[in-house]
Amino acid sequence: MFPTIYNIIMIIITSLLYYAGYVNYLLSLYLFLSLGALFVTFRIDAWIKRYPNLKPEHKEAVELIFDESEYKIRLVNFIGSYICHAIIIGVLLQNYSVLMAITGVLFYRIINLVHAYNKVKEHKNE
Repeated sequence: MFPTIYNIIMIIITSLLYYAGYVNYLLSLYLFLSLGALFVTFRIDAWIKRYPNLKPEHKEAVELIFDESEYKIRLVNFIGSYICHAIIIGVLLQNYSVLMAITGVLFYRIINLVHAYNKVKEHKNE
């Protein structure tokens, strides 16, 4: 629910910035969002690397985050968010370098999500 609300708010903000003529602010916002997404992905990846050696209560928290239903929701959110923002960048801004950058961030996040889900699933079954 929270990611959906976040995406709707970000689409409204980006649309307002575009129609107000603040294209440079909009590009800066996308740079900030991409860096934030990469930072969060790096931090999650660090927890996943330490997953086999975590305390039981921390393992439960990681397993809760990478539960099958949560994994599917997060994957759909990544793809849906990308489609919305790609349309804004591609159609409104026609800035293909930023579009390629957020595409790279999406691929990196999806690869890490699938890897983390498989690793947690593998260790959980042991």
